[in-house]
Amino acid sequence: MVGAPGEKFPVVIFSHGDAGFRKESTFLTTRLASWGMIVAAPEHPSHDLAHAISPTAGPVPTDVDDVRATIDLLQHANAPGAPLADRVDLSKIAIVGYDEGAGAAVTVAADPRVDGYVVLAAHDGSSATLPNKPSLSVAGAKDRVAPAGDTAALALHAPAPSYVWVIGGAGHNAFTDLCIVAKQQGGLVAFAEKAGIGSLSSPSLRTVVTDGCAPPDIDVTQAWTVIDQVVTAFLRNVIGPDSTAVDGGPPVPARSTACR
Repeated sequence: MVGAPGEKFPVVIFSHGDAGFRKESTFLTTRLASWGMIVAAPEHPSHDLAHAISPTAGPVPTDVDDVRATIDLLQHANAPGAPLADRVDLSKIAIVGYDEGAGAAVTVAADPRVDGYVVLAAHDGSSATLPNKPSLSVAGAKDRVAPAGDTAALALHAPAPSYVWVIGGAGHNAFTDLCIVAKQQGGLVAFAEKAGIGSLSSPSLRTVVTDGCAPPDIDVTQAWTVIDQVVTAFLRNVIGPDSTAVDGGPPVPARSTACR
């Protein structure tokens, strides 16, 4: 780990989506790490890609359990003599959740150790009990899996300060690397089937892993630029060095940007 002697770094925990995996959004997690944040992304066996292909037998921890356990693990790793000894700033923790992981982000954000949260492509949250923490909601206007209105509902019901961005032309996987994975092999579904690693033939599963990957939806790399900017700006304000949000836009009512 780089940094000045004795320097501590804030924490971001990324909670992946349904039929996903912990490295599904490296475009964002690596960006946050480049800004001096310790990014931890647990696997969620309760709803990861392996579970979607071949459901796990027996009980497994929930994604909420996984995120809380990750915070605990970082506390242990920060102890004297541990790998990250006294380099983790445990007073500055935020949660980023995508799709199914957005629910985990909202739930764990109520933990007194957490300072704020980000939800990406969230499902209906209008009736959720939202913690009194700063929040950012980002949606794709063309998302067929988690409609933009569902994500916006979270921001509209969240205590201030809350922000919402709706990215014009973006589908569900504008928030992941999945449209780029195996692109030369015809996409993730074709690659998985040709490789014999499991069937993605379920129509609903195909939609989850491919929505937003083809025209008329915008190229995901265009959306990544916006997502990187607004999420980084929000987190630098909540757990980073910025005393005010930079380029985050005003709080709700909704702010929208179109990628063209």
